[in-house]
Amino acid sequence: MSKPYTVLSCDPGTKNFAVSLLTARKVEEKLRFKIHGTLILDSTVTQLKQDVGRELRNFTNDFDTIAGNHNVVPDALFMERFQARGLGGTTIECINFMLGAMIYKYHETTDIRLPTAATWKNRVNKHVDLKNAYKKYNLHRVITNKTPHELDAVLIGMYACYQHFGLPDFECFSKGEESLEKFIGYFEQIPTLKL
Repeated sequence: MSKPYTVLSCDPGTKNFAVSLLTARKVEEKLRFKIHGTLILDSTVTQLKQDVGRELRNFTNDFDTIAGNHNVVPDALFMERFQARGLGGTTIECINFMLGAMIYKYHETTDIRLPTAATWKNRVNKHVDLKNAYKKYNLHRVITNKTPHELDAVLIGMYACYQHFGLPDFECFSKGEESLEKFIGYFEQIPTLKL
């Protein structure tokens, strides 16, 4: 059994900034995951006309609280690199301020990566249809207590673990939809991270 590897992973947004905290171990050439929890943060940077420093402090302090409440120090921080898809306004700037603050906060203690959505989603989609899964499993907080953004944050963290251990990406979905259905059942029971 390998040394555990803990990942703090994020699917960033100004309104839907999803966070996941998970730990993986390599056991006989397979990964075993413990997902500590997921969360949609309320403390995001949403404007740039007022005190951005105060908003960024509140935002990064939430990550200290999460780590403290779950008694973990992440080995890695993986955050989806935000790429504009026709968005206007300050959304891009606000998200990049948050990503920059997180990079600065963790740059001395963790491995930091910013994969694009295409990088990790293409690897998932080799096994399952992720876009269809959002609809099929009706991931809306009102119905399931989980959102597609939280699922993405978890999958980004899992991608980080497969990369770290040098195993084929998302082999846990090697049985296709059957594997995904089992995983979604587990995912829907994951607790909310404590703040």
